[in-house]
Amino acid sequence: MMTMLLTPLRRLLFPAPAPPDVPRPGALYYDQGARGALELARVLSGTTDRLGVGHVRFELIYRYQQKTLSAGERTLALDAFRRRFPREFESDPPG
Repeated sequence: MMTMLLTPLRRLLFPAPAPPDVPRPGALYYDQGARGALELARVLSGTTDRLGVGHVRFELIYRYQQKTLSAGERTLALDAFRRRFPREFESDPPG
């Protein structure tokens, strides 16, 4: 019984480390949208909440032809981020 009471306190005092597969800050991920638009995500940080769920904070950028638009900062759960931005740029994005 005492162990069950200490678990929430332990989570507050000792948060879980970030999962090893959280993208590193500065990494650039993308998804090719419809009609040639490119949706980019520049990773700002990766964290883990109290329940152990990984989250990624990123800047959302749209690129179409020669135009680029920053859509601000967003946060997604790690699994949702991986589904939305499945590919990582190894170098600077084209265009």
